[in-house]
Amino acid sequence: MSYPLCHDSPMCMMCEGASLDDVRFHIHGLIEGSGWAVIPVEGNTPYRSWAYTVGLVQTFDHPELVVVGLDPLAAGRLLNSIGDAIRTERA
Repeated sequence: MSYPLCHDSPMCMMCEGASLDDVRFHIHGLIEGSGWAVIPVEGNTPYRSWAYTVGLVQTFDHPELVVVGLDPLAAGRLLNSIGDAIRTERA
Protein backbone atom coordinates (compact mmCIF):
# COMPACT_ATOMS: atom_id res chain seq x y z
CA MET A 1 0.00 0.00 0.00
CA SER A 2 1.24 3.49 -0.79
CA TYR A 3 1.24 6.05 1.98
CA PRO A 4 1.85 9.77 1.83
CA LEU A 5 5.38 10.83 2.64
CA CYS A 6 6.82 14.28 3.20
CA HIS A 7 7.19 14.98 -0.51
CA ASP A 8 3.45 14.43 -0.87
CA SER A 9 2.57 17.09 1.65
CA PRO A 10 0.19 19.81 0.52
CA MET A 11 2.68 22.46 1.57
CA CYS A 12 5.33 21.05 -0.79
CA MET A 13 2.83 20.47 -3.59
CA MET A 14 1.68 24.07 -3.54
CA CYS A 15 5.27 25.34 -3.46
CA GLU A 16 5.81 23.34 -6.64
CA GLY A 17 2.86 25.01 -8.38
CA ALA A 18 -0.12 22.78 -7.54
CA SER A 19 -3.41 24.55 -6.97
CA LEU A 20 -5.45 24.16 -3.81
CA ASP A 21 -7.90 22.02 -5.79
CA ASP A 22 -5.01 19.77 -6.91
CA VAL A 23 -3.99 19.32 -3.28
CA ARG A 24 -7.53 18.55 -2.17
CA PHE A 25 -7.93 16.02 -4.97
CA HIS A 26 -4.63 14.38 -3.98
CA ILE A 27 -5.63 14.13 -0.31
CA HIS A 28 -9.06 12.77 -1.25
CA GLY A 29 -7.37 10.08 -3.35
CA LEU A 30 -5.15 9.06 -0.43
CA ILE A 31 -8.17 8.80 1.86
CA GLU A 32 -10.10 6.79 -0.73
CA GLY A 33 -7.13 4.46 -1.21
CA SER A 34 -5.99 3.77 2.35
CA GLY A 35 -8.63 5.30 4.59
CA TRP A 36 -6.56 8.28 5.74
CA ALA A 37 -3.85 10.70 4.73
CA VAL A 38 -0.95 12.04 6.78
CA ILE A 39 -0.31 15.76 6.46
CA PRO A 40 3.18 16.82 7.61
CA VAL A 41 3.91 20.37 8.69
CA GLU A 42 7.60 21.11 8.57
CA GLY A 43 9.03 23.44 11.18
CA ASN A 44 12.30 25.29 10.99
CA THR A 45 13.93 22.32 12.76
CA PRO A 46 12.81 18.67 12.73
CA TYR A 47 11.75 18.91 16.36
CA ARG A 48 9.39 21.80 15.62
CA SER A 49 7.61 19.78 12.95
CA TRP A 50 4.30 18.03 13.39
CA ALA A 51 1.96 15.81 11.40
CA TYR A 52 -1.69 14.90 11.57
CA THR A 53 -4.13 12.48 9.99
CA VAL A 54 -7.20 13.23 7.91
CA GLY A 55 -9.83 10.58 7.21
CA LEU A 56 -9.77 8.35 10.28
CA VAL A 57 -13.05 9.79 11.58
CA GLN A 58 -14.76 9.45 8.20
CA THR A 59 -13.43 5.99 7.39
CA PHE A 60 -13.12 4.24 10.76
CA ASP A 61 -15.09 6.44 13.21
CA HIS A 62 -11.79 6.97 15.04
CA PRO A 63 -10.41 10.30 16.27
CA GLU A 64 -7.76 11.95 14.11
CA LEU A 65 -4.18 11.78 15.38
CA VAL A 66 -1.44 14.38 15.84
CA VAL A 67 2.29 13.83 16.40
CA VAL A 68 4.62 16.64 17.42
CA GLY A 69 8.38 16.80 17.80
CA LEU A 70 9.38 14.23 15.16
CA ASP A 71 10.80 14.84 11.73
CA PRO A 72 8.06 14.56 9.07
CA LEU A 73 9.13 11.13 7.76
CA ALA A 74 9.28 9.58 11.24
CA ALA A 75 5.93 11.16 12.14
CA GLY A 76 4.41 9.80 8.92
CA ARG A 77 5.71 6.30 9.62
CA LEU A 78 4.30 6.41 13.16
CA LEU A 79 0.89 7.71 12.10
CA ASN A 80 0.67 5.21 9.25
CA SER A 81 1.55 2.35 11.64
CA ILE A 82 -1.22 3.46 13.98
CA GLY A 83 -3.59 3.84 11.01
CA ASP A 84 -2.79 0.27 9.95
CA ALA A 85 -3.58 -0.95 13.47
CA ILE A 86 -6.89 0.94 13.47
CA ARG A 87 -7.83 -0.51 10.07
CA THR A 88 -6.95 -4.04 11.24
CA GLU A 89 -8.97 -3.58 14.45
CA ARG A 90 -12.01 -2.36 12.49
CA ALA A 91 -11.86 -5.12 9.88
